[in-house]
Amino acid sequence: MTLDVREAQSLASCAATLQGKFCHDCGEKAFDPHDHSLKHFVAEGFHTFTHLDSKFLQSLKLLLSKPGVLTREYLAGRKKHFMKPLAIFIIANLLFFLFIYFQARRRRL
Repeated sequence: MTLDVREAQSLASCAATLQGKFCHDCGEKAFDPHDHSLKHFVAEGFHTFTHLDSKFLQSLKLLLSKPGVLTREYLAGRKKHFMKPLAIFIIANLLFFLFIYFQARRRRL
């Protein structure tokens, strides 16, 4: 993407016109084709597991209280305040398997 195209782009999260790599209004990062590379995916995965923040709890709360709203928001492009779907899926599975493991271990004792 050239800078001219990026300047004319607007974000779905805040509808502000993008001027540069990040939104001056909400701080969301502009889409870059590099974001879909394997190297970027691995780096994001590592970052997700080492830097949990309130995005996970907010996403989980919305997922449990209003199913479908989180998906609708993400598909509409409003991603800034929520965790990425794959990260939520992986963390939820990890928690599930840890729960099963400790339940089975407790029953053996």
